[in-house]
Amino acid sequence: MDITLKEEKARKANKTAWNLIEFVTEFGQDMTTFAETICARPKPLQQSIMRLFIFTIEKMADVPFDERNQATVEMAKRIREIADYNDLPLII
Repeated sequence: MDITLKEEKARKANKTAWNLIEFVTEFGQDMTTFAETICARPKPLQQSIMRLFIFTIEKMADVPFDERNQATVEMAKRIREIADYNDLPLII
């Protein structure tokens, strides 16, 4: 069975998301090293990663919430308002 490029990208995105979820659910994860590693990448990659984070935050603003994630959804909505007025163009 041939996997199309779109299917392969979706599979890779799903795997990467689950790796991040696993990282976050571990007790005592090293967020400092994670953030410093991201911030030490070349400038165009930093911008692309930020676009990914902002896109995720914009999606998070629309998820159903209860008291466990209410603060997250409310903050995501505020960040989305800021992001609406700021562009992060793709830099190659």
